[in-house]
Amino acid sequence: MSTLLHVPNSRIHDVVHELVRVSAPGAPIAVGLWSGEDVEVLNPEDDEEPRRFFSRRSDDAAREIFGAHGDVEHFRTWPEGVGDESGPGNGAWNQHYQFLVLRTPSSPNQVAPSAVLGPQNGT
Repeated sequence: MSTLLHVPNSRIHDVVHELVRVSAPGAPIAVGLWSGEDVEVLNPEDDEEPRRFFSRRSDDAAREIFGAHGDVEHFRTWPEGVGDESGPGNGAWNQHYQFLVLRTPSSPNQVAPSAVLGPQNGT
């Protein structure tokens, strides 16, 4: 799912926690994201308001975020295409596509609560 790049860092752990919670124990969750330099931006090329929000994460940040919620079994990247094949930013952003498979824990108790609570939850 490529929608998670629109979730701010302040909420991403809550969202991934909920994905894991509603998935079967041991289930795979496939995630696709556009990479970045760990920045959160509004797309300057959007013609309509509100402009789309992007949380662009490095490979290390993506692995760390999703790894806090299960086992990242597969992580692969490939370069951005050109023209209609380009990602957000229409080729102006330095990015590549990230694809990962997160395996949910076999038991809900395998993920420590401190790993899934973000700063908005008081940790």
